[in-house]
Amino acid sequence: MEDPHHSEEFVYLEVCDNAFYTVSGSISAEETRHVMRCNVSFQLIGIPLDPGSLQQLYRQFDVPSRGYFRPLAERSVTRERFHGRIPLHVLGDVIEPADQSGDEADWVVGLQAPDDLASDLDRTGVIVCNLRSYHPLSKPQQRYELWSSERARTSNAHALRIVAEWWQSEDGDEQRTDWRAWKLPASGDDS
Repeated sequence: MEDPHHSEEFVYLEVCDNAFYTVSGSISAEETRHVMRCNVSFQLIGIPLDPGSLQQLYRQFDVPSRGYFRPLAERSVTRERFHGRIPLHVLGDVIEPADQSGDEADWVVGLQAPDDLASDLDRTGVIVCNLRSYHPLSKPQQRYELWSSERARTSNAHALRIVAEWWQSEDGDEQRTDWRAWKLPASGDDS
């Protein structure tokens, strides 16, 4: 960029053991890439009986405070199904290579689509969708549609997950995929 802003914002979300965490912050746009602010938020089911892992994390990153637990007053994750058939124009595939999945074949686990899907999404130009049912890269699909969305809210970040599904065509008659015949996402979410 010719005239970058003074900083860039980031949010990273990861799922772990029926919980999730976000890392969010602000990084200098200069060559130094100095981290100006960084927050970590864990969404756990209950309060851990042994906080040893969290205390080790505090020590590892020299966190001055010990952190704190607070109950959620409302749901932090909301899910919504897209109604009707909303086709996707696919720009590219997100691939899980065979050496990472432990399989003999590469799998398509997500899609890149133009960011004109919904008016409330940030306008980045491209959005990455998870696939509800994975399929082998060697068996490309012709039709993908939006399936659902999940929004996660933490104390300092919001995350959005868009899920797509593929349809197969047999003798010109389109039908939804039989997802049991293919590899499901690691979370096992078939909703």
